[in-house]
Amino acid sequence: MSEGAVLRALLRSLLEGLRESPEAAGGGGRKRRRSTDHDDGDGAEGGEDREDRDGDPTPDGDGAPGGGLLAECVRVLGVALGRLREVGAAAFFGAEGPAAAAAAAAAKVPAQLEWFVLAAWNAAAAARDGGQWRAAAVLLAGCAALDRLQPAPTPAQLLRQKKAGVMAAAAAMQARVCRLRACPAPAAGAPPANPLP
Repeated sequence: MSEGAVLRALLRSLLEGLRESPEAAGGGGRKRRRSTDHDDGDGAEGGEDREDRDGDPTPDGDGAPGGGLLAECVRVLGVALGRLREVGAAAFFGAEGPAAAAAAAAAKVPAQLEWFVLAAWNAAAAARDGGQWRAAAVLLAGCAALDRLQPAPTPAQLLRQKKAGVMAAAAAMQARVCRLRACPAPAAGAPPANPLP
């Protein structure tokens, strides 16, 4: 079983927990627009994002992104992103080995990366819905970083990468504004606050 398969399974379990218990993300409960439930045929799931010195996602102690399941999603996505950068997508998703098996697995790499991108996007939506702006910013930055790893990005993926970057900046600004104004999290079912003052 590849690293990608293990982390994907862990992340899928965390995302299911967020769906079943929206208050674990800090409130909200709005449905996500994209699904990460599809199977790429490898029997795996997992991922994570945070923000590091390169401007890519990685956790830091200052106002840790959400509590419980949301914080764990951030941590797992960060681990996945770090390992993807360290070993490369082919090794991360197990696309190495005998020529025939490696070729078949390599063909699935873009779809497997896409799963991680959508997982980061969905976790960011849960964070935003729960008023966890810092977590949303970190997850959206991770979404953009994961999209940058696509071997041959489509125009839609490039657009999503740009949108995620802009939305991460807006969420980071809202986190800062809330920190300065001591903004409360939205009530369950209430729409998230406007990220721009």
